[in-house]
Amino acid sequence: MSIHTLPPLSAQALQTKLLRLGLIYGGGAFILNGVLFFIMVAVTTAQLPLLSFITMGVLITVLISDYVGIKLSFEPIYRHLKALEQSPLSSEARQDLYIRLLNYPINTVFRVFTFHTLPPYAVLLIMMTYLIYIGLLPWSLVEYSIIMTLLVVGVATHAILEYFAVKRLLYPSLLYAYYQAGDLSATARKRIISLGIYRRLFTLSVWLMLVPVTVLGITLIIRVANTFQMFDIDDATPYLLPLMMTAFAPVVVIGGVMVIVIRHIATEIANPTDELVKAMQLVADGQLDVLLPITTADEFAELNHGFNQMVKGLQERERLHDAFGRYISPELAMRVREQGASLSAQMMNASVMFVDIRNYTAMAEKLSPIEVVTILNRFFALVEPLIQQQGGWINKFLGDGFMVLFGVPVPYDDHAKRAVMVARQIRDALADLNIQHAGQFPSLSIGIGIDCGDLVAGSIGSPDRIEYTVIGDVVNIASRIESLNKELGTTILISEAVYLSAGDIGDNREMPPTSVKGKSVPIRVYALD
Repeated sequence: MSIHTLPPLSAQALQTKLLRLGLIYGGGAFILNGVLFFIMVAVTTAQLPLLSFITMGVLITVLISDYVGIKLSFEPIYRHLKALEQSPLSSEARQDLYIRLLNYPINTVFRVFTFHTLPPYAVLLIMMTYLIYIGLLPWSLVEYSIIMTLLVVGVATHAILEYFAVKRLLYPSLLYAYYQAGDLSATARKRIISLGIYRRLFTLSVWLMLVPVTVLGITLIIRVANTFQMFDIDDATPYLLPLMMTAFAPVVVIGGVMVIVIRHIATEIANPTDELVKAMQLVADGQLDVLLPITTADEFAELNHGFNQMVKGLQERERLHDAFGRYISPELAMRVREQGASLSAQMMNASVMFVDIRNYTAMAEKLSPIEVVTILNRFFALVEPLIQQQGGWINKFLGDGFMVLFGVPVPYDDHAKRAVMVARQIRDALADLNIQHAGQFPSLSIGIGIDCGDLVAGSIGSPDRIEYTVIGDVVNIASRIESLNKELGTTILISEAVYLSAGDIGDNREMPPTSVKGKSVPIRVYALD
């Protein structure tokens, strides 16, 4: 998905839309409350002008309060968006913008219950109480209670509706902010106001059930009381109480059953979601043995099945990654992952080392194949960490030896010095291994040859099978130098190029110029003591 340089809406445009939305919902909720009140309560012609005047005054107060509340709650987001229009935000600012946009719908609910509710409705109740006290509004306690009930029902309904409307409006900007924020820090994640699925679903369902029951119940009681008054029955309490109790009992029973049903439905949706979140956290922590049980036949079954398949794919990928890393160097594995299996050939300056085990054939005749493999594996396990510590890697195992590369695929300026250092470490490690195997296996002896220079490194092979290796005269000379150890009675030989490139290589002896296969002139080599 593409990421825009600027969010879908400018700071001013988004604020204008939120203000318009908040004023429409705030004013609309108050007007609907007022209409519902006039329908439910018998208002006389004399009371109508006074109530209309009060209603208009409170409506203006509602709009002003909503305007101020929206401006204040949106101000931090507005500052970030205005700054973004001038220049890119810092990482902390991008994360702060994303978190504030994510929390804004919840903050809208808080705003409705504070700015929208407390100032204007406090004014309304004070005015109503005063007018009732002085006799201008001769309402009973029941009618006064209706106002309170309608306020609670209306404000909560308004908060829920505006919450969802704001979420829809902010979605494009939130999506933009998410891609800009990147991975949130642990401190930033703690600032997110979490509202779980169970809480949202349960609260919303119970509220949707109680609102119509409450409104219908109050309307029924008021209309029955008005009917009694039409028959000149001033005190309708003896008649209303049995009616209320008769209506109240079924409502309580049905409401209790509905709450239980809603709770079960919310649990069936929330629990699988929570289990999926926990499983994903375990996978993120590196535990790939997670398996989500499939215990339903709905969409969650498909979701859990897809998650299990994803985990199986990750397990297979991890096995391949582990196996792949055993065959090639970690640096090469990273390049393959980034560039694909076929790495283009490139000219590089590197060092090549050949290591060969002496008298391998004679040893193989005396020992069983299992013993031979055991000795080789112990030797390879001993020297490979030494090679890796200096940035080298074994490119080929050659039965009784191997080829090591330094400076490929990751270039090093001191690759020759690293190769010389490793050669001495291998020689010393082999001496320790022979001491450990004394009396159990024959002693091993090795020959090491090193050369450095320009070579070609890249993928070689057919379309179905390729190998990353190096080609060049350096490889051939390093192999020939290793073979010279038998003739000269040495263990480690390096070429003149390595001698000049490695710098201080410690004790060494220049050997007589020696002819090697493939070279028309003798080459100069040095033995490392």
